[in-house]
Amino acid sequence: MRPRRDNDQEAPESGLAAYGSLVAQESLAHALGRAVAPPRRMSIPGWRRSWTNIFRDPGRAALAADGGLYWPEVWHYLDLAAAPEAVLDVVVYALTPADFARLDRREIGYDRIRLDGGEEGTPPIWGYRA
Repeated sequence: MRPRRDNDQEAPESGLAAYGSLVAQESLAHALGRAVAPPRRMSIPGWRRSWTNIFRDPGRAALAADGGLYWPEVWHYLDLAAAPEAVLDVVVYALTPADFARLDRREIGYDRIRLDGGEEGTPPIWGYRA
């Protein structure tokens, strides 16, 4: 598992920028094991969706249905790519640090990164990137 950054510095509630399967409110509720409030829409400049393929990376494990880990031969990720000319349309869910800890385990092949500009007094917006 790759280390996460800034986990201890989060505000009590932060935003998750969902751009893949977690766009569906039911998918996020299932991942967290609880109901979630409806998201809000947001556009984040400087990012776009992309596909990433990684071959035989022994440092990356996947979470199996039984809770164990396994190591696939090839990984295919819906990912984020920095793109100064682009704007990424996402939905944003308000989550707690405990929610993010659970998602960090689910999103084991991704790093959680801050996507917003970090304006003072505004909760951070996080996304997952392979």
